[in-house]
Amino acid sequence: MSSKLASDGIELVKHGIYAEGINKITQALKEREAPLWLLERSKAYLRTQEFDLALYDAEKALSLAFNRATRPLMTEAQLRRAITLYRLGRFADADVCATWTANLLKGARATEDDGQQNKVDENGDYVVTAKEVADENKVSTEEGMAAAMGGGGNSKDKSLQNQAYTWRIQALNAMEKTPAGSPGRKVTVVKYPTPSKTPPAATTKKAEPAPAPAVQPLPAAKPATESAPAKTTTPAPAKPAAQLPKPVASGSATAKSAAAPSYPTSSKSGPKNWDLIAAEADEEEDESKNDPNAFFQKIYNGADPDSQRAMMKSFVESNGTALSTSWADAKEKNYQTQAPDGMEPKKWE
Repeated sequence: MSSKLASDGIELVKHGIYAEGINKITQALKEREAPLWLLERSKAYLRTQEFDLALYDAEKALSLAFNRATRPLMTEAQLRRAITLYRLGRFADADVCATWTANLLKGARATEDDGQQNKVDENGDYVVTAKEVADENKVSTEEGMAAAMGGGGNSKDKSLQNQAYTWRIQALNAMEKTPAGSPGRKVTVVKYPTPSKTPPAATTKKAEPAPAPAVQPLPAAKPATESAPAKTTTPAPAKPAAQLPKPVASGSATAKSAAAPSYPTSSKSGPKNWDLIAAEADEEEDESKNDPNAFFQKIYNGADPDSQRAMMKSFVESNGTALSTSWADAKEKNYQTQAPDGMEPKKWE
């Protein structure tokens, strides 16, 4: 009975019928506590802007998953926690939890003390920056190509890694805009909290939500033939041809934010302004349906060894501006970076 209630509730949440979905999941949880159901209810609370309840469910799911040694659910719970903390304006806490998510995905021991929460100055302000995170995630062009073509492990793990990176950048950019000494710069989280037996009371006054990022790929080189930015889980170190930003109307939000921090990307729209990325906080839950990488992964994985060699050689030598599947042509050719009309290639320092 509880499984049916939970299943129905989750389906309602997917269709935006949050109140009824929350009610059904709550009934299911009375019969049996399940981390997955708590995470789904946390998602619903997040979308109805009941952030304290969303955080409670995420942390309770984390506690249950930890006690049951269920690593995948621990990872998802830490990520859900990071998203909710970001919404609450607790940006330093959000980055710490997103970092713990990434570390779990990298195979770190669940109980490992990485000291992330101790990276504070003499005033207790968190000192990690978005630029540091972006720099730490640079990899070789060859690794970026392999990731774009579907290498690098479990696709769900790659999606979660990508999301953790995105939320780190978003949280740190927001934190850097808050005054020194503000609550958003303080670290108050512990790795595995012990939630109270009763959830916080629901309130009609809800926290003001911060802009939520759509899931964006880690910076990675891409071939010029792509029709949309591909999602990857690793950033690439080499920048292809310089990109020209799309024109914006004067007075628009984009124009006003032109001076905001941006980080390397191979997106056709140019460098990412993380402060303008806005969408449903939980669009990241279903990456596979809209992942443009799937097309290129299918080509690469289904190709014979010679075609794969041709793709790798043409992509790497051209800095992502050419992609050939013919080894007969590629083996004798020296590929050069070819910028689109109206652009010129520039070296990424």
